[in-house]
Amino acid sequence: MSRFRQPSILPGFGLTLGFTTFFLSAIVLIPLAALIIKGSSPSLAELKEILLDPRALASYRLSFGAALLAAVVNAIFGFIVAWTLVRYEFPGRRLVDALIDLPFALPTAVSGIALTAVFAPNGWLGLKLASFGVQVAYTWIGVVVALILIGLPFVVRSVQPALIEVQRDLELFRQGERRARRLLAVAQGGVEHDDAVLLGLCLGGHWIIPSQFACAARFCPLGAL
Repeated sequence: MSRFRQPSILPGFGLTLGFTTFFLSAIVLIPLAALIIKGSSPSLAELKEILLDPRALASYRLSFGAALLAAVVNAIFGFIVAWTLVRYEFPGRRLVDALIDLPFALPTAVSGIALTAVFAPNGWLGLKLASFGVQVAYTWIGVVVALILIGLPFVVRSVQPALIEVQRDLELFRQGERRARRLLAVAQGGVEHDDAVLLGLCLGGHWIIPSQFACAARFCPLGAL
């Protein structure tokens, strides 16, 4: 124990280390171990049958397809938003910049309820879209909208620092292909980051927003998507 302990004027190293180890085991290590043990119990034939089930295949198409589509949309519009916030001064700029971080502050349940209130068939936008025969809530379109809401702040905040560092004369594409490539490299970095983030969010805990908003299984069977 003394080998790992660093000299400190504050007591309680053993207590804090024990609490940290217990908390990490209870929250992370034990659930992961249970997941691995439970997942390794079926045989290969049973596992193949589970993975190739029609509902499972529909969920794969929905998850990865929606994440890819949302990543493309966020890569384009997220870069435009970041470019506008960095390069231009306009009334309400700080307000728009603050609103970008709103999905970070809102709980996932609140975001899902808010999207449902707006895009539901009797919602503000949903009612107008229904007149054109377009339904957003409880469909794959709703999943894409929810993922766009989640991923846009990540794209904007990852591209903004890079754009700040780029010199203003690099904005003039006519002055050389090399300068244009540097700007495109900045955009490509946002695209790659956006793809990784959205695919991770699609498979992770943030899936609660689109699940609450757009793809609750009892309202919209995955096989019908």
